Amino acid sequence: MRLEAFPSRQEFMTVLEELRTLREESNRRFEAVDRRFEEQRQESNRRFEELRADMSQRFGAVDRRFEAVLDTLREQTQQLRDHNIHLSSLGGRVGYGLESLVKAVVEEFCWPDLSLC
Repeated sequence: MRLEAFPSRQEFMTVLEELRTLREESNRRFEAVDRRFEEQRQESNRRFEELRADMSQRFGAVDRRFEAVLDTLREQTQQLRDHNIHLSSLGGRVGYGLESLVKAVVEEFCWPDLSLC
């Protein structure tokens, strides 16, 4: 198809103005999308930081509880070693029969709560 006539200057200017308007409208829409994206990114970052701080605090509390349990186990282990040494020395002096009797009495009253001993 062949154009027989060129568009008038006014028609050409109208098309150019429509293109400018379309470009400006597209730019405004892209800027709005960019702003929404940035707001969502900042909100996600804020929530992530809150979550990270909360998890750090919780893990710190768990670490402290584990350390307390380990300290208790260390103390109980030392108490068991002390009792074993005392019982061993008693067995060497008096004999194994008395050692077994004393050991059974100690275990009856102290186990599992070694704080009684």
